[in-house]
Amino acid sequence: MPVRIQNLRTDLRPHPLNIVAPPPLRWELLATGDGARGVKQAAYRILAAASADALGGGPHLFDSGKVTTDESAAVWTAPLPAPGSRIWWNVEVFLEGGAVLKAESPACFEVGLPDESAWGAHWISAEGSVSRSKAEAPKPAPMLRRAFRVEGKVSRARLHLCGLGFHLASLNGRPVGDSMLAPAFTAYDRTALYETFDVTGLLVPGENALGVVLGSGWYDHHIEDVWNFYVASWRDRPKLLCRLEIEMADGTREAIVSGRQWKATLAGPIESEALRVGSNYDARHEFSGWDAGGFDDRAWHGATLARPPGGVLKPSRHAPVRRIRELAPSAWRETIGGAIVFDFPETTSGWAKLSVEEEAGTTVTATYAEELNAFGQVDRSPIQKCSLHPDFQVDRYTCAGRGQETWEPRFQYHGFRHVELRGLSRTRPEGAVKAVVVHNDFPEVGSFACSSPVLNRVQDAVRRSLLTNWHGLPTDCPQREKNGWTGDAQLSCEANLFNFDSETAWEKWIHDLLDAQRPSGQLPGIVPTGGWGFNWGSGPAWDSALVLIPWYLYLYRGNTAILERSFPAILKYLAYMASMAEDGAVAFGLGDWLDPRRVHWTPRCPVAVTDTAYWFCDTRLASSMARALGHDGEAARLERSAQAIRQAWNRHFVDPSTGIVSGDVQTSYACALYHDLVEGEVREKVAAHLVRTVEERDGHIDCGILGTKWILEALVKIGRGDLAYAMAAKESFPSWGWFQTQGATTLWEDWSIGSTSRNHHMFGSVGDFFYRHLAGIQPDPRRPGFREFTVAPVVPKGLEAVSAKHRTPQGEIAVEWKVEAGQWRLDLSVPANTRCRLVTPAGIGALQEVPASTGSSAAPVDLSSGGADLGSGVYRFRGTTKAG
Repeated sequence: MPVRIQNLRTDLRPHPLNIVAPPPLRWELLATGDGARGVKQAAYRILAAASADALGGGPHLFDSGKVTTDESAAVWTAPLPAPGSRIWWNVEVFLEGGAVLKAESPACFEVGLPDESAWGAHWISAEGSVSRSKAEAPKPAPMLRRAFRVEGKVSRARLHLCGLGFHLASLNGRPVGDSMLAPAFTAYDRTALYETFDVTGLLVPGENALGVVLGSGWYDHHIEDVWNFYVASWRDRPKLLCRLEIEMADGTREAIVSGRQWKATLAGPIESEALRVGSNYDARHEFSGWDAGGFDDRAWHGATLARPPGGVLKPSRHAPVRRIRELAPSAWRETIGGAIVFDFPETTSGWAKLSVEEEAGTTVTATYAEELNAFGQVDRSPIQKCSLHPDFQVDRYTCAGRGQETWEPRFQYHGFRHVELRGLSRTRPEGAVKAVVVHNDFPEVGSFACSSPVLNRVQDAVRRSLLTNWHGLPTDCPQREKNGWTGDAQLSCEANLFNFDSETAWEKWIHDLLDAQRPSGQLPGIVPTGGWGFNWGSGPAWDSALVLIPWYLYLYRGNTAILERSFPAILKYLAYMASMAEDGAVAFGLGDWLDPRRVHWTPRCPVAVTDTAYWFCDTRLASSMARALGHDGEAARLERSAQAIRQAWNRHFVDPSTGIVSGDVQTSYACALYHDLVEGEVREKVAAHLVRTVEERDGHIDCGILGTKWILEALVKIGRGDLAYAMAAKESFPSWGWFQTQGATTLWEDWSIGSTSRNHHMFGSVGDFFYRHLAGIQPDPRRPGFREFTVAPVVPKGLEAVSAKHRTPQGEIAVEWKVEAGQWRLDLSVPANTRCRLVTPAGIGALQEVPASTGSSAAPVDLSSGGADLGSGVYRFRGTTKAG
C-alpha cells in the first residue's frame, strides 16, 4: 500500500537541541494513489534510544508500548537523561486492516539545560547597572570576547546563549546561526529565553575566540516613548550568559562559560543604537579579527559580573527572526538638498543594506518611511508621533574609506517603503541600497488563489502584513509602535494559522500574557508591557486573546497543552470580568475600534454590546476547554454562566419585537449572529437588519476592527455568502480592495487615508474567510487539529474558481473548484487518518463522483444526502450550477 510515515517532530520542531521537559511527539501519514482511500491509524508504538542503531535492538530509553488510538501524537513519559544527551526515536504505526509501518528515518533531539544552575556560568556586562528613573541618549553596543584553546579532535560542540536585549555571536570570525533580533522580547524579570546552536564546524585546532555583540533591544529600552518602556521593572545594561560545551573524540568534555575571564569594550563601531531609533555605525572603529584567535585585546577591560535579569531561563522554541530576502528599489530620484529617495515595490519591515564607496569619515544617513510628502521627501510624521526622539527610524554609517563598503544594521528593524539617503558624493545611486526583509521565518502551511484579481491582491497583502508584524511577538505595526497589542493579535490569529506554521510562536506569546496578568486577573492591552496598558487600551475584546488564541491553537493544531497551561489564568480573567459587570453587562474597553464613521474615537456600536459579547464568547469557550480537559463539572458551571450572560445581552441590547440591536449598525448585527447570541424569530429579524445595513452602504463594509472580524462569517451563517464575497471583493472606499487601488501592498491601520500606519494586520481576518468559506475548509472542535473537518465552499456569482491548500498536523488538505459551462467541478484531497464532511454548496445541483481512474477499486461515494462523509483520499466531483 502506498502509505508512509513522514514529518516526525519533537516538541513541534525537527531535531531540536534544547528539550528540557517531556516533549510532545508528532508524525504524519502520507497516503497516495488508489490505495489512499480510507487510510486510518489504529495504534502506534514509539521507541527511543541513545543512538539510531540502538533503536532496533536496544537498550531503549523509552518504549510507549502499543497504544490504541488514531491520534498521530504522543507525549514522552520517561525521565529525560542528562543535559547534552542525544536521543533518537521512531514510531511504528498499525493501520486499520492490519498493515504495519515504520518511519524510514528516525527523529533526533537533544536535552538542553534545565535551569540556570546547570549553566555553571555568570551573567556578565561591559559596564555597571543603570538607574531606571529616566530616559537616556542612545548607547554604544558592548562587545565581549573570550579566547580559548582546543587540543584534539572535536566530535560535538553546542553553544547555549542568552544576550539581553539582543545578541549576535561569532566564533572564529564566522557567525553563529542565522537568527536576528534574538532572543525574543519577554518580560525579562519573569522569563528570559536562550538559544542553542550547533557550533561543531566552527571550532579549529589551537587558539579560538568566541565574540558576542549586545544590543539594548527591549531590555535596556532607554529612549523615551509614550509607553514608558524606559522605566520597565527589568531595565538594565545589556548582559550575557553563555555556555559553550565541547565534546572531544576521546569522550572528554570542556565548558567555556561567561565570567570574569572575558574581555569587554564599549569602543566598537556601533557608537549608539536603540530599538525605536536606529544605529550609528563608524566603520573606522572596527576591530579586525576581534572574534578570532590571535587578537590583541590588552586595551579591552575585564567583563563585569552582572545581576541576573530575574526571570526563569527557558529555551527558545519558535521559528527565529531571519533575513528573509532582499528587495531592489523600483525607482529612485534626487530631492531638495541633494538627498536621494529610493522607492521599493512593497511596504515591508527590516532594514536597508548599504553598498557605498566614499572617503573615510563620510557619514551616510538612511531615513525610513512609509509615505512621501508633497516634495517627494520621506515623511515620518504619520508614524513618529508616539516615539519621542528625533532620530526615529534613522541609521547612520560612517565610512572607513576602504573602497566599496557594505553594511546593514543588526539590532533594530524599521517599517518602510521608502529610504532616503543623504551624504552620497561618489557613490552612484544604482546599487547603493537594497531593502532587507526581516521577520520570523514561519514555514508556509497554506495557499489561496482564485479567479478574482482583487482577492488575490488582498490575500497577498494579508500575508505580507501578518509576516512583517512578527518579530518575536505579534506587533500591531513595525514602525510607530512595535507593540504586541492583544486585540490585533486575536483578530488575525486564524488567518495567520491558515497561512503559516506559527504554533510555537503563539505559544510563546501566550506565555507572555500569563506573565503579564495581575493577581486580580487583569490584563494589559500590550504584551509584553513595562507596566503601561492596564487601565487604557485593554478590555474584553483585547483581553480575549488569552482565551481565543489558545482555543485557536487547540482547534487548528490540536494543541491541548496550551489549554492546560492557560486554563487557570482564563478562569482568573473571567472572575475579573465578572467583578467589572453591572446587571449582567460589561463595558470597559475600546469597542469597535476605528469604525469608519466614528465620532472622534467613539464607535457607533455601543462598547457594552461588543464587550458583553466577548464575555459570553470567552465563558462559552472556557466551558468547551474544561470539557476537553476532562473537567466536566467546571464545564457545566461555565455553560450556565455563559447562558446567563447571553440572556442579559438580549435583555439589554435587543428589541425582540423588531430585531434591532443597540447601535443599529453592521457591527451590532454581525456581533449577534457571529456569537450565536440570538435565535428563532429574533435571529431572522436580526439577519434581515444585517442585510439591510449592508445594502444601505452599497455592499461596503462599515465596521471597525471587531465588526470586520465578524461580518463576513455572519453573512455566511445566514445564507448570504454572496453578499460576503461581494463585500470582500469591493475596490471602492471603504474596502480591502480600496487599499490596493491606493498603491498599498499591505493592510492599513484605518480604512481612510489618515496620518496612520500603512502596515497593520488587524483588518486581516478577511484572510480566514478565504480559507473557511470560499475554499470551505473548516476544523471540527469535536476532533481538533483537523482530525475531522468540513469542506463547505461558498460559490458566489462572479467567482469562477478557487484553489486552496492547508497543511494540517495530519497532512495537507487541498480544495480546488471551478465553474465552467454550467458545471461545478470540485477536486478534493483528504489527508490520511482524517475524515471530511463534504457539504454541497448552495446553488449547486446534486454532486456526482468522477472516478479518479478507470478500473479504480475505490467504492463510489454516496452523495444522496446533500454531501458525503469521506475518509482519506483524492476525490473528484461534478455538479450543475443554477445557470446550467
